[in-house]
Amino acid sequence: MERIMKTRTIVLCVSEMSPVLVRKWVDAGVLENIAGLMARGVAGRTRYEVPFYLTPQMWATITTGVSAGRHGVFDYYQRDQDGKVGITDGSVVAVPRFWDRMAERGVRPGVVNLPLTYPPRLHCGFMISGQDAPGDHVSIAKPEAFYHELRKRFGRYHLKDVFPGGQDKESYAALLSSEAGRQTEVFEAIAARDDWDFLMLYTSGIAMAQHYFWAHLEADEPRDPNRHVVRDAFLAVDRMVQTISAAAGPDANVFVVSECGAGRLAKGVNLNAYLRHRGFLTFKSTATTARTARRIERGLLTSIRARAQRHLPKRFFYWANRSPLKKWIQNRLASGAIDWLRTRAYHRGKGEGNIYFNMAGREPQGVVTEMERAALAKEVEASLLALEDEGGERPVVAVHRREKLYAGPFLEYAPDMIVEWRDAAYMPTERNFEDEAIFGPRWREYMYWPTTGSHRPHGFFAAAGPDVSKRGSVDDIGLLDLAPTWLALSGLEVPPEMEGRARQDLLSDAPFPTVARKSAERL
Repeated sequence: MERIMKTRTIVLCVSEMSPVLVRKWVDAGVLENIAGLMARGVAGRTRYEVPFYLTPQMWATITTGVSAGRHGVFDYYQRDQDGKVGITDGSVVAVPRFWDRMAERGVRPGVVNLPLTYPPRLHCGFMISGQDAPGDHVSIAKPEAFYHELRKRFGRYHLKDVFPGGQDKESYAALLSSEAGRQTEVFEAIAARDDWDFLMLYTSGIAMAQHYFWAHLEADEPRDPNRHVVRDAFLAVDRMVQTISAAAGPDANVFVVSECGAGRLAKGVNLNAYLRHRGFLTFKSTATTARTARRIERGLLTSIRARAQRHLPKRFFYWANRSPLKKWIQNRLASGAIDWLRTRAYHRGKGEGNIYFNMAGREPQGVVTEMERAALAKEVEASLLALEDEGGERPVVAVHRREKLYAGPFLEYAPDMIVEWRDAAYMPTERNFEDEAIFGPRWREYMYWPTTGSHRPHGFFAAAGPDVSKRGSVDDIGLLDLAPTWLALSGLEVPPEMEGRARQDLLSDAPFPTVARKSAERL
């Protein structure tokens, strides 16, 4: 029998927050508020069991309580039923989110900035879409009045300003700091409202700092102006924890959760260059003039995107991101140079190491038959396992066929094979020039400098409050278990279709307290 919890719960979702760095700076006395949360309640690590640490897939798993084969999200870009690759947004998620269950049972959710929430769909409470939204526009929020209230108080909503596209490194370091402060102010105003019972706030400043400034963190050069960028991002989140906890009130449960961690990037990998080297992929005419023309075109299109990111006023981003021109440029950069009729396997998307087969009847110009599929999989696997970098290291520890990692009605949308990298320390480059070396710096879209940090399997978890256990350290928490646990915390039954389980060891055995609700107030 369900008994609706009256204590409010606030979840700060901190993308890719490294538990190793949390421990380092908690022990050093730097993260006082996070340390206090850990001391008052429970703390541990999250873990995703699939070696594919990509934001859309992990957050869809967290918010649905089912695995990717059932919720249908695998990458930022993935195939549709026609074999065409498109941008992933919230409309791709095929099953209800846990907050839909809450809303149905009278628990008022608030969801702010989470990935895969555009277009916003919420029957009660409020929502502002996250990074899959095109840009600042009234369509990113429900109800519209909530969006207008935020705009009236804070001006333009900074939906994607924390992303580094088109920035130089020094300007971006300053931007990370200013955006963290602004986001804290917005989150404080939202947490102080009385029209929510369960509130999720998502911030990605730490993820960006770790990706782009990890080398500065490790070098720790006293004269380096970027030496403390990563640490300062953690300090900003520590202040955010204090601020939103105070705004929510002393009787609120407070969670801090990340989907994965981070660490040093060993090397970037040009997977399509490797597949070409091994004969799985063929580029169009290899004549010098044709290759030169393609490189010039690619450089021009990349420059256009980077300059647009840097100079286009943010108020125009919504329209620019919805433009057919953007999709055309993305597809041209990703696959315009490939000779599809002579290509059997290729890499596409932002995935950690996703390999697709050019299947006949599935891809627009597919050539691999179903009878050839198993043999091709064996050939690709053997080739990648034998791959060595310049130092003689073998970066690939496993090559997984999709049916070994996923199950469900959306298996067909998954990559055919997924590369598992040693220590998760290698990542595919997004620049993908056909004449580049297989190993080298890892470049991302729109960027003027390469990344130096990559993902790690373990994220950070801490929680405290009236309905949270005080047992201290706990075992690793699977991403599938978070939604069932939050439902149980709210006094709701866990639907049988959820694959995870409620982690009762995280919850207090005491009866749920009740608090009086005030009427909703304006910001």
